[in-house]
Amino acid sequence: MFKRVVIATDLSPQADALVNCMGNMREFGMEECLLVQCLHTMESYVDVILSMKTHLLKNLKAQENVLKGMGYRVESRLVVGSPRVELNKIAEKEEYDLIVVGAEKQSLTGGSPLSTNAYELLHHMAKPVLLVRMAEEEREEGSKTWSIGCGLEGPILFPTDFSVNAGQAFQYLQEMVRRGAKKITLLHVQDEGRIYPYLVEQLVDFNETDRQRLEEMKETLLSHGDAEVETMLVYGYPNGEIPKAIQEKGAGLVVMGSQGRGVLSEFLLGSVSQNIARHGNASVLLIPVHQEG
Repeated sequence: MFKRVVIATDLSPQADALVNCMGNMREFGMEECLLVQCLHTMESYVDVILSMKTHLLKNLKAQENVLKGMGYRVESRLVVGSPRVELNKIAEKEEYDLIVVGAEKQSLTGGSPLSTNAYELLHHMAKPVLLVRMAEEEREEGSKTWSIGCGLEGPILFPTDFSVNAGQAFQYLQEMVRRGAKKITLLHVQDEGRIYPYLVEQLVDFNETDRQRLEEMKETLLSHGDAEVETMLVYGYPNGEIPKAIQEKGAGLVVMGSQGRGVLSEFLLGSVSQNIARHGNASVLLIPVHQEG
C-alpha cells in the first residue's frame, strides 16, 4: 500500500518519538524510508550550515539506525527550503507513496516546529499524508515523554460524504482490511448546515439512501477480511460530529479524503479534514483527490 515513504524529521524529541514508532507502521506495507530534514531559507546561510551540519548529520544517522533496526531500507537527506514545498517535491518527483509527519493537537499557543510544518504541508499536499498524533506525557519519575499512536491494531474511523475523493480514500481502507485492520466505523454526517431549514422534510429519504450506501460499503469491507465493521449515520455538523465519534469509538486512526492544494479547494471542502487533522485526538491519514487523465 505504502511501500516507499518520506518521513519529515528534525532535531526535536518529537521527531525521535515519531521515528521510534515507525515499527508499528509496517502493517501499512512500508519497506523503504527517506528521512528528510528541511532547513528553512533563513537557516541556510553558510555559517549556520557549517556550525550545525555535523550535529544534523549525526542526528539523522542515529534515526537511520533506529529504522534499519526495524527492518527498513533507509536513506536520509538534508535539504534547503520550505518543508511543505520540498517534501511534496521529493514525494512527487521520486514517486514516494506517502509522507509521514508528526504533530500535536493545535492550540492557541502554537506548537513545535515539527507540528507547524506538518499543518502547512496539509494545505498543499500532493501525496497521501499520514499525520501521526503526538501528546506529551509525564512519567512517574517526573520526566516527560511523547506518546504516539498509529497502526492497524486500534479502531479506525472512516468519515465519508460519498464524494469521489471519499471513494478514493475508501480504496485505501479496503487495503487496510486486507492487511489485517480489525475494527472499523463507517460514519456519515447529515450536514445540518446544508439541510436545515429548506431540506429538513427530505431528511428521512436522505437517511434511507445513505444508510443503504453505508451498508454496501460495509459488505465490501467484509469481503476483504474478518474486520468488525459498524456504521453510523448522524445529523449535525461534521466538524463537531466527527471528533465526537473519535472519542466515542476510541479511534486511533481516521482515514478520510482531502481536496488539498490551495485556498479554493480548501474552501470548497469546508475545512472538515483540516479541522480534524489539527484538533482531533487521533492520527489522520489524508488522501488527496486524484485527478483522472
